[in-house]
Amino acid sequence: MERNIELKDKINNLNKKVRELNKSFERIINFSNQLNEISIENEKLFWTKLLNTAMNLIKKADYGSVYKYEDGNVIFLDTVGHDLDLLRQLEIDESVFQLSDRKNQVTIISEVINITKESTDEDTYSKLAQASRPIQDSITFDLYFKKEAVGGITLDIDENKSVNFNKEDKKILNYLLNITEAFYRKDVEKRLKEHQAYFQQLFDESTEAIALLDNKSNIIKVNKSFEEVFGYQADEIKGKNIDDLITPEEKLDEGIRYTKKNIAGQEVKLETIRKTKKGKRIFVSLHSFPINLEKGQIGIYAIYNDITERKETEKKLRRQKAYFQQLFDESTEAIALLNNQNRVLKINKSFKNLFGYSLEEAQGKNIDSLIVPENKKTEGVNYTKKVLNNQDIETESVRETKAGKKINVSIHAFPIGLEEGQIGLYAIYNDITQRKKEEEEIKYLSFHDQMTGLYNRRFFESEMNRLDNSRLLPISIIMSDIDGLKKINDQFGHAKGDEYIKVVAEEIKEAVRKEDILARVGGDEFAILLPKTNEKEVRKIEQRIQSNVSQLNDKYDYPVGISTGYGVKKASNTDLEDVFKKADYSMYKMKNRC
Repeated sequence: MERNIELKDKINNLNKKVRELNKSFERIINFSNQLNEISIENEKLFWTKLLNTAMNLIKKADYGSVYKYEDGNVIFLDTVGHDLDLLRQLEIDESVFQLSDRKNQVTIISEVINITKESTDEDTYSKLAQASRPIQDSITFDLYFKKEAVGGITLDIDENKSVNFNKEDKKILNYLLNITEAFYRKDVEKRLKEHQAYFQQLFDESTEAIALLDNKSNIIKVNKSFEEVFGYQADEIKGKNIDDLITPEEKLDEGIRYTKKNIAGQEVKLETIRKTKKGKRIFVSLHSFPINLEKGQIGIYAIYNDITERKETEKKLRRQKAYFQQLFDESTEAIALLNNQNRVLKINKSFKNLFGYSLEEAQGKNIDSLIVPENKKTEGVNYTKKVLNNQDIETESVRETKAGKKINVSIHAFPIGLEEGQIGLYAIYNDITQRKKEEEEIKYLSFHDQMTGLYNRRFFESEMNRLDNSRLLPISIIMSDIDGLKKINDQFGHAKGDEYIKVVAEEIKEAVRKEDILARVGGDEFAILLPKTNEKEVRKIEQRIQSNVSQLNDKYDYPVGISTGYGVKKASNTDLEDVFKKADYSMYKMKNRC
């Protein structure tokens, strides 16, 4: 009876183990299914699922950790029970964890902390002990791919527990390790195929001309853009040396030199000339570099961009720039190139000659502060605002030299615009001082009598028309005529007669007021416009004229005299022309009495 009971217990224990084993396999299969839904590219999720599955499989494990190997160090990714933040701060050499008995197999390690102590410095060990829960037994494995350790997992039992990891635990984790390795290898191969497909599409569809070369610079394959740029079909150049095909004779030494650099494992970047199948020279940018794998350099990539159009454009731009620079430098106009803050970037020789500033003195200065006189500051600022608002300015004004001399200038300022917007402005100046002087002289002569310097008949009539419509009433007119001028001309000559006219003109000028308009309107006739002058006042002025001229008799050998008459406009409806006629009539009445 006792024997039957013992046998029954053994059968129950066996069934229990089978059930536990089945549950373990279910968990492993479930983990395998979960792996199909993720990728090792999401490494945190991958390793966390591995840790959780392992903890569920080995129920006696109290703690656990997963980590990866990167740049020779151990990088912790997730933990159960241990302090992940502290572990991530540690710098542990991967060789400490990559023990020979952990490679591609599950290993049980007792007193793992003591083993770590022997392989690390005191400070690292102290921090590791602080970050880890106290443990008495560990089970671990490393995941390898192509003989390189990728990462690992460790499960731990608390030091206060009386259980240990055993062969059954190793078997279960070995199943997990095998499934994980198979998945990892499959996922890497899948991603490699995807990358290859992506690369092939990029290679085929790239707008850059690409050639894949072997380590002797012979062509393995080229893409469509290469065929289009250089005119070769891929099948006709396969196996041929790249320099023999597209490097022109004049660049052959250069091509060979850079090919040797690629073969030696160096990257090359330059702009140069290559030739097409028809021998046409084209400008290209070349970027070539070695292709390296674990076993070493396996070939070379050469990437070409046809930059002929850009080079031609650059050549045209250089030519235009040279033309512009020569025009700028040699222009007889003073030119300043300004930025959008109205500060001087550049000036030409004519600017220096006109305003006296060197480039060093002018550069960076506000043009308005440099050459605009104080009384023209507001004008200068307003012009600047207009040009900065994309308007052209063409005007004439006054500017100031370095020496403080005021000069008349013509100004043409305009914005410099590109596609991205206004980048600055040009200010062009011409010295028009002489022209202005001549214009003033012409203007003076057009309104003045050349002999006496008084206003002429044209100006007088213009002013008479202006005042006729004004409110400066009363307005008086005095007419005067020199007596005996014909006799003097006949007796003493026209030179004496002209002198006589000038002397009398000066005496009349002395007799009138500054605001009065005195003009010589005929050979020996003078007319005076007197705004706001009534009859009493005009009579006094007329008497002063008579008195001044009569005093000349004591100075000259010939009789000097003058006849005068006046008229007054008292009402706005009176025409000044009628007043002029009245004054003229009064003058001739006096002349006839003499």
